[in-house]
Amino acid sequence: MTRLIAVVLSIVVVTLAGAVTAGAAEDSSDWVANQYTSSRLFVGSYDAGRQVIHMGWHVKLRDGWKTYWRTPGEAGMPPAWQWNNVGPLKEIKVLWPAPERITAFGYESNIYHDEIILPIDVFLTGGGGPVKLSLAVNYMICKDVCIPLEASYSLDIRDPSTLDVPPYTAAMLQKYRALVPLDADPEFLVVRNTGEGSLEVSLQNPRKSSGKNPYRDLFIEGPDGYYFSSPIRETNGNGILFTIPYTRDRMQDSLDGREITLTLVPHSGQALEVRARVAGK
Repeated sequence: MTRLIAVVLSIVVVTLAGAVTAGAAEDSSDWVANQYTSSRLFVGSYDAGRQVIHMGWHVKLRDGWKTYWRTPGEAGMPPAWQWNNVGPLKEIKVLWPAPERITAFGYESNIYHDEIILPIDVFLTGGGGPVKLSLAVNYMICKDVCIPLEASYSLDIRDPSTLDVPPYTAAMLQKYRALVPLDADPEFLVVRNTGEGSLEVSLQNPRKSSGKNPYRDLFIEGPDGYYFSSPIRETNGNGILFTIPYTRDRMQDSLDGREITLTLVPHSGQALEVRARVAGK
C-alpha cells in the first residue's frame, strides 16, 4: 500500500464530481469538469482485424496539479477503475505511458502533469453488436494539498466498424500510445540484491545515444511493501550500472528470487518495460 503524506500534504477528504456522469455518445463522453481537472473517455480508432477498440482516458489538469502513475511512489494513489459493460466484450486493458519522477517535501512520486491520456484497449469477441461502456474512475490529484476525485463516463457504440473518428482525435491518442513502454527481453540486464538496502541493475551494450547514458530514469515496481528510490547511474565500459536504494515494510520477505518490473526511460525515443528476477548477493 502506497504511503500517503498525511502530515505534509494535507489530504482534503472531499469528492468532487462524484455524482456527475458524462453522457453516453458514440465516440466521446461529455467532459467531467471541476475547478482542478477536466476529463473524458473517448474512442481513437478501431482495429477491425484484431477486433480492438482503441480508447483513451483523457485528463487535463490545472497549472501546478498532478496525478499519479500505476505505482505512485512514496505518496499519492493510482487511479482505480470500475467498469460496467454491455456487449461482446472480452477484455479491457489500460496502458500506462512512462511517468515523470518528482520530489516534494522530501518524498518521491511518479506523476503526470498538465495533460495525460491513458490508452485503453477494449477487446471484443466475435459476436458483433453494439457496445455500451460505463466507467467510474477514482483518482487523486495533488498540489499543496491532495484531493481524491471521482468521475463517471459512458459511451454507446452502435457498431464499432462504422465509427467515424476525427483524424485529430486518432492522432492525439496515437501520440500517447507511443509513450507506452515497449516490452523488452530481460537478457540484456542483470538485477542483483546487494543485501544492503539497494538493488544493482547492470545493462550490457545499451542502445546507442548521443550521450554516454541513453536512459534518463529507471522505475522499479516490486512486491507490495517495497519502495524504490531514484537510481544512481554510472557507466562502465560498454555497460551501465544503476544502484537503486529501497525500503521495505518490516514483515516483507527478501527480494531474492522475486520478479520485479523495470521501466527504462530514454532521453529520446520509446521507453522499455522489462520483467526480471532478482538475483541474491
